[in-house]
Amino acid sequence: MWGILTFFILILALYLGFGWLADNPGSVTFVWQEQTVEFSMILFLAAAAAVIVASVLVVWLVAKLFQAPGLISSWNSSRRHSKGHNYLSRGVLAAGAGNATLARQMIKKSEGRIGKDDRAILGFLDAQTALIEGDHQRAVAIFRDMEEDPNTKLLALRGLYLEAKRVGDESAQEYYAERALRIAPNLPWAAEAVLERKSSSRDWDGALRVLEAQRSIDMLGDKDAKRIRAILLTAKAKDQADADPKAARSSARSAQKIAPDFVPAALVAAAAATRLNDSRRATRYLETTWVNAPHPEIADAYVHAKAGDSAKDRLRRAQKLKGLYEKHPESDIAVARAALDAGEHDLARSSALDAAQKRPTESVYLLLADIEEEQSGEVGRVREWLAKAITAPRDPVWMADGVILDEWQPVSPVTRKLGVVEWKSPVEHRDSNGNPVIEARARDHGESARIISSSDGSNASAASAHTPSTAMTTVASSTLNGNPRPKYANFSSDSKDGGTTYPSALLAIKGEVDRPEASSRR
Repeated sequence: MWGILTFFILILALYLGFGWLADNPGSVTFVWQEQTVEFSMILFLAAAAAVIVASVLVVWLVAKLFQAPGLISSWNSSRRHSKGHNYLSRGVLAAGAGNATLARQMIKKSEGRIGKDDRAILGFLDAQTALIEGDHQRAVAIFRDMEEDPNTKLLALRGLYLEAKRVGDESAQEYYAERALRIAPNLPWAAEAVLERKSSSRDWDGALRVLEAQRSIDMLGDKDAKRIRAILLTAKAKDQADADPKAARSSARSAQKIAPDFVPAALVAAAAATRLNDSRRATRYLETTWVNAPHPEIADAYVHAKAGDSAKDRLRRAQKLKGLYEKHPESDIAVARAALDAGEHDLARSSALDAAQKRPTESVYLLLADIEEEQSGEVGRVREWLAKAITAPRDPVWMADGVILDEWQPVSPVTRKLGVVEWKSPVEHRDSNGNPVIEARARDHGESARIISSSDGSNASAASAHTPSTAMTTVASSTLNGNPRPKYANFSSDSKDGGTTYPSALLAIKGEVDRPEASSRR
């Protein structure tokens, strides 16, 4: 717009100027060696303008003549760089597709043709191609060279970190990740790597500092940051429990306030309070989490919070706990177990049946089998409950990366990742026909399956003599605060050798059938 306006103003000025000269004619006289030449003013001005334009044109042509070699060289260089960039682009695409041969060819063709701005991309492509070819030493050498350039330093640190991770060098991983984090505090992979490394080395304070740094620059959402902080505080409390119960209680309580439904925080806080002889606070901590997330470990800790309680006292505590969340099946299970221990068989049966209606899982039917044996002693009914346990869904357990854990852990023992341990039911594997593999294998090895008690060496020896290694399952007797656990409901469901597993109910059926007193009843 301003250009058009300027053009019209210039035309208007020329028009007015020539109009003024036409209205005011004049002449220009030149005297040269007694020769006089006279021109009109308009003709003189036109001739002067032509001379100026011609002079400028001549000067421009002479300048271009002298610049011609440079312009030709620049054109050739631009053309060469364009071809090199094209080769480089094809190489990147080839490396992305895993074609190392084509990528290496494109690297050779692009060398000497690319410009300065493409050197970093060429180095990255060379390193990626070396990794595809399996030449990790070459890749590391390239990354080390790239580390010297401030523009490619973060890229080099990322490559060196991945190589350290590949060979399992944890100290090198932390070194490169921390260097990258100092350069770019908002770098997600570096922050995550440092956080996981400090967590796996149990440096909980360092991990909390990294988490706060991530949160301060909005790398994590508020929900995720709170969850991770609760995990780190609980892990810290677990490590402090033996040496400093007071500090452990403080850390666990902080975690519980952040996440009231986080079961491990409540358990650690209650355990620390118990060590400090403060059972009142211990039960309050457990109640706080129970109303948000009923859990069998919470129920177990709550019922056995006082070591000197009788079975009747424990039953009353279980009933009090049920009053806090009556509709949840864990409430019925807690009452059923405590009632069975106290000899209140009718209450135990009704509570277990209520739990079975709400959530019919393996442990509930095994508990009913225990109640049936204690109350009636009828083998047929016991076997009926055990048979239902075989086909019932499995109970939730602590799991991480497909591995079942004995207890909650802050870091996965498989991948060393933070916060991946979950309370969930194991996935039931099925064969190509859709049949549960666990039951099919149990039927195939039913005759060899035996209950092996660690408290009876003779029985274990006899059983092992008839049991293949892949089918052997050891069920160890255990007690909780001096009270024996139910016979069927706590049989181990998983075999640690060979990956072959059998439902605890199947082993219980076989053990019940093989008992002499059971034979006499039949």
